[in-house]
Amino acid sequence: MSPGPDVAASQQLTPFTLYPTRHGDKITGPQLEDFRRNILDQDPSFQPDFLGHIVFYGSEDSGVELQPSAVSLLNSWKTAEWSFVQGRDGCVFSPGPYIARLGRVWQPWRIYSDDNLTMTLSFKPQTTPGSYDL
Repeated sequence: MSPGPDVAASQQLTPFTLYPTRHGDKITGPQLEDFRRNILDQDPSFQPDFLGHIVFYGSEDSGVELQPSAVSLLNSWKTAEWSFVQGRDGCVFSPGPYIARLGRVWQPWRIYSDDNLTMTLSFKPQTTPGSYDL
């Protein structure tokens, strides 16, 4: 997937949000609000910086119509740019936050500071291959 010319070409790590589209979609502000509430706000790696760039993935811009309420909401989110990327057959991407740099794309994971090692479970290998003790 290419997130769009400006996002993909960046030398910097660029956070962006992928919003899936289909040809003929009319995207409204309430649809984007539902997307944020039901997808983005539920994702532990999501941060507001991901709203700086939005990639509408699936259809070219000529096949999707951004309603005025959607444009107004994007502006209120301080979305610096958005782009439309035609989907490829067989390429399916989950909606949500991504990171791009030099044309490569990664789906981020949340990293937690665990100074007390409370999220670490240690194990030791046993003599039987493939078995472990916790």
